[in-house]
Amino acid sequence: MSLKKSSLAILLALLFFFVASAATNVWLAIKSNDSLDNVNKEIQVVLSIIDPINHSRTLRVRVMEYMKQVESGDTAGLAEKLDSVKLALTKADGAFAAFNDAPRLVDEAPLVKDYDDAWLAYRNEGLSPLIDAASAHDAAKIQCPDPADFPARPPV
Repeated sequence: MSLKKSSLAILLALLFFFVASAATNVWLAIKSNDSLDNVNKEIQVVLSIIDPINHSRTLRVRVMEYMKQVESGDTAGLAEKLDSVKLALTKADGAFAAFNDAPRLVDEAPLVKDYDDAWLAYRNEGLSPLIDAASAHDAAKIQCPDPADFPARPPV
């Protein structure tokens, strides 16, 4: 075999390995991006579960601050404080809507239904009555809610 043919064979072999390597890199990059997309979706779901909980905690803290201000007799800014309580509920509702709009895996549907039911019960039977009691300046209802106001729930 002549030097030209040997050089050409080596060059073609190197070119083949280069093209094969480039194709493999592209395929692995696509696979890696798909994996990252799946991780991002899972993180979005986790964050969208946490957000309504965080906003509901903020709501409860603001109700306590509001009631402390009512009990102290300081009426300055009460309406704004109550508005901030209602705003926290609106944010919690928005975060819950974002959770419902988030992409899901196929096997999550039963869990989502349970979470929907639990959140709506908590919102309608826990947070809304808390806001109503704060609006009525009913400190006793906030500190010691009547258990009869809450229906019995099976353990989760």
